[in-house]
This record gives sequence, structure tokens and C-alpha cells, in this order.
Amino acid sequence: MTRIVLLLCVFIVALDAVESVISKTTGVPYAWFMIVQIVVYAAIGFVLRRRGLRIERVAVAVAVTSVVEATAGEAVAIAIGASPRMSFAELIVIIPFVVGFETCLGLAGYGIGSIGRARHS
Repeated sequence: MTRIVLLLCVFIVALDAVESVISKTTGVPYAWFMIVQIVVYAAIGFVLRRRGLRIERVAVAVAVTSVVEATAGEAVAIAIGASPRMSFAELIVIIPFVVGFETCLGLAGYGIGSIGRARHS
């Protein structure tokens, strides 16, 4: 489980870096990449479900990944210049929202991944 979470965290920060570079070089607003993030988080939940992880493990994996994205990933985007700096007060409000939203996306993916699967106790 630790390896999965670590890989997800590395992947999501790398994705933030790629999105930031694309945004910076093409002029596409960084906020548009939220569409990519929605798909990615749903896909994470889907894949983890298909790999047989239980819902609570998927929730933890997605929540930890989203905390890393909202902190380290955002720091990368700011360093590249794709995202404006935020105050500490803004971060206190935004990070819990991001974590909750992205965890829900992961759990939605988990639900989609459960379709057609037999229930195991």
C-alpha cells in the first residue's frame, strides 16, 4: 500500500509539472487542467478498485495523493510560474476543499470500477 501511495504522489506531482510547463509555454490557463485532474482521480479510484483494494484503502490513497498535489504539486506549479502564489489563509481554505473533492472523485472511480464485480467479504 505504501508503494502505491508513493507512486501516486510522484505521478501526480510530475503531472502537475507537465501541466505547468504546457500552461506556461502555450498560454493555456493552468485552471483548465482541472479537467485532466478530474479524469486522473476518477481513474485512480477505478484502477485501485480493479486491483482489489478495499474502499477504505482507496480513500486513504487518494486523500494522501491529493494532499501532496495540493501542497507539493502546487509548489511546483508556482515555481514554474503557471499558478499564482497563495497566502497561508487561502491555503487553509483551499487544501481541505481540494482533498475532499479529489477524494470524492477517486471514490466515484471506485464505484464505477465496482460495476459488474462480485462482492467479496
